[in-house]
Amino acid sequence: MKPIPFRATRAFTLIELLVVIAIIGILAALLMPALAKAKARAVQIQCASNYKQVGIALQMYLDESHGQLPPGNNPAAPNYLDLTERPSYNSTSSNMLAYYLAEHLSAPLPSKVPAGSNAVLRVLACPGYIRSAPNHYNPESDDFANAWCFSLTRPNNPPLDKLPGYPFGRKPEEQQALTVSAIAAAVPLSQVWVLTDVDMDSIEFPGSFGPSKEPYVAKKPAHGTQRNYLFFDMHVASKKVDTWETF
Repeated sequence: MKPIPFRATRAFTLIELLVVIAIIGILAALLMPALAKAKARAVQIQCASNYKQVGIALQMYLDESHGQLPPGNNPAAPNYLDLTERPSYNSTSSNMLAYYLAEHLSAPLPSKVPAGSNAVLRVLACPGYIRSAPNHYNPESDDFANAWCFSLTRPNNPPLDKLPGYPFGRKPEEQQALTVSAIAAAVPLSQVWVLTDVDMDSIEFPGSFGPSKEPYVAKKPAHGTQRNYLFFDMHVASKKVDTWETF
């Protein structure tokens, strides 16, 4: 049997290896921005999907409350909700939207939340905020107790200034929450937003959030150049930051 002849193989030179590495680096540099943009878009879509679920839950609440927004006419609760909101709630947080929507989102009733802890409505926790919370804040560390990531409507700009008050009530004026019919009589429901992402660029006057909330409000919009909005006709829309009202 004849031995198999040895065939010398040509190895890559150092220069050829460096060229291949350089090409891979260039391709990676070209692809990374596109991948990052796609990921950011996916996060924004997830946030918008969450808002749609919130809209369904709010409509269920309204159907049971003769069309009056939270907190309704409950004498045991305040007659307003906070404008800057968080997704967590407990038995004492009756000024939070999550407190009223929990039962319509298959979440624990506020009265069932153990003392000293919070339950969390994840559909109100913007995933963009969670990914880039300010000051290295980790919302999971305190059950989202300081995750001030969304705002209820603030009628400071047209057409919202035509409303007969603040939709969810107003503490300084002791104004109760409005009914949806009262809002619709003043402005089309498709033009009045229920809630939106909140950030430091969304208000005109520094310090408006207060010293206890401001350190936990996102420095910039969670979705880059856009914010997500849920409207009172329960549709969700994304608007460019520079084409929508300032709170």
